[in-house]
Amino acid sequence: RGAGDAATMARDLDFDRFDGLVLIGGDGTLHECLQGLFLGAGGGGGGGEGFTPDPRVREVAIGMVPLGSGNGFACSCGAWDPDTALWAVVKNRRRPFDLTQLRQPSSGKRWLMCLDLTFGFVANLDLDTEHLRWMGHARFELGGVWQILKGRTTKADVAFVLADDGGGHGGSGGAPAEVAIEAKKEEEVVLACPLLDAIEGSARSASLFDDLPAPWTVMSPSNFQIFVVSNTPCISMGDRIAPTITVSSGSLALISTHRNSRLDNLALMDIIAKGTTHENPRVVSYREIKAFVIDPKKGKRFQYSLDGERIPNGRILAQVHPGLATAFSPIL
Repeated sequence: RGAGDAATMARDLDFDRFDGLVLIGGDGTLHECLQGLFLGAGGGGGGGEGFTPDPRVREVAIGMVPLGSGNGFACSCGAWDPDTALWAVVKNRRRPFDLTQLRQPSSGKRWLMCLDLTFGFVANLDLDTEHLRWMGHARFELGGVWQILKGRTTKADVAFVLADDGGGHGGSGGAPAEVAIEAKKEEEVVLACPLLDAIEGSARSASLFDDLPAPWTVMSPSNFQIFVVSNTPCISMGDRIAPTITVSSGSLALISTHRNSRLDNLALMDIIAKGTTHENPRVVSYREIKAFVIDPKKGKRFQYSLDGERIPNGRILAQVHPGLATAFSPIL
């Protein structure tokens, strides 16, 4: 089907008849489906503030048959091939998975992230190789080498809340269901982000990063080569970029580098493939977090990639919702 059709079909799902969806495609197809299910978005992208999801949406299991370019979410669930993915559906193997809500004050849009948000090297190699989709996964390797040779940095102010910090929720403690989706009426729910709500008054302010309260931490310096916030251990079939998390760990992995040498960045490609990003602090910074803010610096080089899809530039505020959705998954 065409672009946006998955969002529209998911938005119009009859919850009285179906409690599962099987998607044939890649991470972009899953991204579209989730925007329709939880945010009421049609083919136009992120949802606004006026949509309230049906509470039964949390019980709708989504199965990913991996036929896209990256297939990061499918392989993070153990669905390495179509046969394994369909086996999980037939066996009704269900598990919760985390989603991360992104808010963009300048546009008034919201998105739900299932895979990752990137800028810098990874976003560029993803978005700038769209014309090479016929190459499959090899397009990412080619794009990665090209980005390393160029060696550019991308500037943005970034702040985060560590996963094990107090307040809100994360990988340890808290009551995920109470924070992820808050009861409003008997048959109506709203997504809640207490860490973001606490700074909402400053969300558009130029001095936001000067005024952030604890437990927020501002990153320094503000120039990055690689910047990835991952919701899953894998963002493609050929990597394990976030080895300390799972699709339902309740935390995100923040992986970043500033200005590395070309040799270090070539070594990083092997580190990412082997799943040792958390063991190489000289080459790459690795943190588990539960909320973050990104404010791009003005420049022609900046672009976001959200689950492999382009979204508008601008300040982003985000917080993870543990166990918000359900997947058909070979790994339980």
